[in-house]
Amino acid sequence: MAIIQLGSLISGIKGSIGGVTFSSNAAGVCAKQKVRKRSSVSGKQALSLQNNNAAVSAWASLSLSNKNAWIAYASLYSKTDRYGVAKTLTGFNWFVSIYNASMYVSGTLPLVPPTYGLPVSLPSFSVNVNSSDMVITFDSVIDDSLIDIMIYTTPPVRTSSELNRGSLRFTSKGTTDYTTSFSIKQGWEEAHGLQLSSLSSADNFNINTQIFAISKSSFITGTGVTANSSYIALGIGSMKIGSTFIVG
Repeated sequence: MAIIQLGSLISGIKGSIGGVTFSSNAAGVCAKQKVRKRSSVSGKQALSLQNNNAAVSAWASLSLSNKNAWIAYASLYSKTDRYGVAKTLTGFNWFVSIYNASMYVSGTLPLVPPTYGLPVSLPSFSVNVNSSDMVITFDSVIDDSLIDIMIYTTPPVRTSSELNRGSLRFTSKGTTDYTTSFSIKQGWEEAHGLQLSSLSSADNFNINTQIFAISKSSFITGTGVTANSSYIALGIGSMKIGSTFIVG
């Protein structure tokens, strides 16, 4: 920290300039270097970035006829994202979207567009949290021969009003048994760099969970279904909100 003596030209200064923040106290004007925060990248986020980079390279290696097939595909179909927003994609955008989904579902690379088909609708679900586990339970059985699922969660916050989709992080994909009830504790801890047992012993908190389906035949994703869960230090609390969905 530096203390600045102002002259006749400048009698006061306040705010940030070029990474330096100016403020005043009894000693005079103080200058502090502004601290720039860097967002941490989890292992799962790094995998997503790796897949995106691989998709770009894969597109570059496609033949001209295959690229034209994807461009034609894009002229026929729009895509509804996991937030329910309809978007017009380019052939490249469609290729990257389906490439990433296929890597999670089957690990195979679709060189030409698959037959267009939406995933089946996901049922509503609840998330039950206690000091040792975090369990998702669907209201009805999922046919895992038709779809895989992708799960995103938020870090813990004190009130549900603080939850926003910008804080959602990829947490897990479908396991060998996700049709009715399954744990996401390990994935959640890895995604957010937290230990559930340490966190839950301290205070109440809320999290958001979003799940969306991927068709195993077309690799097209659907709009997400969202649930909010409240952990209460003396027990378990969960509730469902926003459980309607639009498949796209």
